Amino acid sequence: MFYYFLPWCAFVAAVISYSKYPKYRNLYYCGLFFLFFLIIYVAGFRYQVGADWYSYLDIFLGYKEAEEVSTGFISNVLKFLSCGYQVFVFVYFLLSFVLKLWLFNRLSSSFAISLLIYLGFWFLVYDLNGIRQGMSLSFTGIAFYFAYRRRLRYYLLFVLAAISFHASAICFLPFYWMVKLKVSYSYQVVVLCLVVCLAYFHISEWLLLLLGEIIGESYLTNKALSYALSDAFGTNIIFSF
Repeated sequence: MFYYFLPWCAFVAAVISYSKYPKYRNLYYCGLFFLFFLIIYVAGFRYQVGADWYSYLDIFLGYKEAEEVSTGFISNVLKFLSCGYQVFVFVYFLLSFVLKLWLFNRLSSSFAISLLIYLGFWFLVYDLNGIRQGMSLSFTGIAFYFAYRRRLRYYLLFVLAAISFHASAICFLPFYWMVKLKVSYSYQVVVLCLVVCLAYFHISEWLLLLLGEIIGESYLTNKALSYALSDAFGTNIIFSF
């Protein structure tokens, strides 16, 4: 239950950040650093928490082969340094979290509000419950920053880094050419309704099956189908995307 206390801390920080009194600024910064400490402590030192814990423990111990290049690389480096699995989890989260903080600082008009939104969903689902998803999201977010700045080389570099942590990030490749498009409010509503319908009525699963038949078997199609056809994760994964 302590995990759900963190968004409330971010909410308090967000309220203080909008205060017009200068004397509260020091309180705001002290509160943020305390919140960072709590987040890193909770997620970095968690034990047997999350759907990916045992799966990546097997990878770290060598019982399974890592499907992602970067995960295998980090695992091998830490094992070479005689570090245990708990250190692997800590390093993975710390890097992912620091990258997100950098992104919030660069892109958001309200750092505290961004932190509040992150802690309310993305932190719990993709950083605390998962392992590689949170890292991939960090690199994808930075890729978006460079897409917005029209820096193609850096954009491609960070998209490839995101893909090396989670193959689903390949869906983000076309976004460089879409980020500057002017999209009306009504169009956004239509797209949102379409995504909800695809997830709720399981249309996305049928489309993925059709896509698999067209392009044949591959790691990406098999991975997408395994998520989409899962009773536990299917709708949530597609809706989140």
